[in-house]
This record gives sequence, C-alpha cells and structure tokens, in this order.
Amino acid sequence: RPSRKRLSRSTCFFLLGVLNHTQYFIVAASAHSIISGGVGLVYILNIAPGLLLKLSSPLWFHRVSYNTRIIAAACLMSASLLVLGCAEEIVCFFVDCGDEYDQQQLQREEEGRLTGLMVVQLIGVALGSCQLALGESSFLALASCYTDGGPGK
Repeated sequence: RPSRKRLSRSTCFFLLGVLNHTQYFIVAASAHSIISGGVGLVYILNIAPGLLLKLSSPLWFHRVSYNTRIIAAACLMSASLLVLGCAEEIVCFFVDCGDEYDQQQLQREEEGRLTGLMVVQLIGVALGSCQLALGESSFLALASCYTDGGPGK
C-alpha cells in the first residue's frame, strides 16, 4: 500500500509534467494562426531550440542547481506566453502602428514574407521550446533522486 508521501510526490511530478508541456500544446494548436502559410516554421521553432538546449545540457547541467533551472523554466514559460499574447503591443511599442504600417504588413504577408508581428510571435515560440526542454530534462533528472518507486511499488 503506497504511503501518502509517495502518492503526493507522484501526483506532484505528474502535475509538473502536464504544466511543463502546456505551452507546447498551445503553440501546436495555434500554429496556423501564428503564420497561416508557414505552419512548418512554427513547428521547427517549437522543437529546434529545445533540441539544441537538450544536446548542450551535459556540458552545463551539473553547474546549475535544480532550483535555478526550474525558476528559469518558469520565467521562460511566462515570457513565452506574454510575448505570444502581447505580440501586437510589443511591435507597436517599437514601431508606429498606423494605417500605413498595417497596409505594409498586409502586403508583406500576401507576398509570403515575414512581418514584424510574425517575428515577435516566433520568438515567443522559441522561448517556449527552451522552457519545455529545460523543464522536461530537469524534472526527469530530479526524479532519479527519489528511489522509492512510484505509487504502485
């Protein structure tokens, strides 16, 4: 019969895993609305930065504590969701977003070129990819510190 502590720990790891992957699924579901003609680019940026982070992790993970990595993952997720949600406001902060600007952006979009809004949204996607990789590898490594098995053991 599993103890309360073991069950609680397993529940926490499950919930952290679900929360860690939330941003990935939000971006995957909304890829068409980020760039209607470049869904593949959204998927590449949703995977590639995280893959590079995971490939480099053996070189630096031992130098950064679990607390620091998890706090960094939380900050990356927050930044990613803020950038994705406020992309238009971020662009308009740096550029005068009048009617002329809107026409230029529509023309660029019709030509298949990236607009400032798309670039900002893609940066948000890349931040989320880094968050997913950092959180996933940190939680997986942290789970090895608990040798008592799961709730069924």
